[in-house]
Amino acid sequence: LQEERDRHAGLEAAWQEEKRRNEKSQDQLAALGQHTAELSGELSGQLQNLQHSERNRRESIEAAVEATQTLREVREELARSQAFALEEKEKYEIQLKRRTAKVQELKKALA
Repeated sequence: LQEERDRHAGLEAAWQEEKRRNEKSQDQLAALGQHTAELSGELSGQLQNLQHSERNRRESIEAAVEATQTLREVREELARSQAFALEEKEKYEIQLKRRTAKVQELKKALA
């Protein structure tokens, strides 16, 4: 009977030890789950920040491309305007020379 009691006490002690280890493992697992959730939250926040930064970068590039295109168009329009102005100036100078020559002819004719 004593042997049975000793064996029972040994089994009880082993069961209590196993129960303690299980509780410790569950606590560690819960802590690991909490830590994992925290890391997941941090990574999610970082991912959102990266996505926001990428969207801003893309929008900046698109704005720069649009500004470059607008600048190109303005330069082209300016070049056309300058060419037109130069043509008009040349026409005016030719007309001025002709009229000056006519005035000189009239002056000579009157003199």
